[in-house]
Amino acid sequence: MTLVPHTTSVRGSGYEVAGAARFLRPGAFDAQNLITISLVKLLRKLGDLPPGELARIENAARAWLGL
Repeated sequence: MTLVPHTTSVRGSGYEVAGAARFLRPGAFDAQNLITISLVKLLRKLGDLPPGELARIENAARAWLGL
């Protein structure tokens, strides 16, 4: 599973997407720091992102990957 990590250490990069999800502390998703983890490490679901916010994160990841 490849994830776009959420960080509270926002640096203002063009690949960071600010998020206001209730289940996360204030910060941003960092599309230039993609990580891959095993499915067994996904212990529990924290919540759902609104479709518009998810689309912004996907667009940032595509831009970082040059897709």
